[in-house]
Amino acid sequence: MRSSTTRSIFFDGYKSDPEYALRTLAAALKGGASNLSLCDTNGGTLVDEFKDIVARIVKEFGAGESRRALSQRQRSRAWP
Repeated sequence: MRSSTTRSIFFDGYKSDPEYALRTLAAALKGGASNLSLCDTNGGTLVDEFKDIVARIVKEFGAGESRRALSQRQRSRAWP
């Protein structure tokens, strides 16, 4: 039986624990992901929240960079 509570997979998780969400994205890239898809499945994230969160992700991981550039950036980070 499905829960009647709908959650935004990435954005709700980020709001609950931003550092864990960032480590998860870093692990995805380290594991070979070629892009990061951020899901707001229920549309519950307000526009200003969305902009702030995406800006943080772009700051941490870049936007539109090649896989090689992302990989080099990740190696220089101190993510556990």
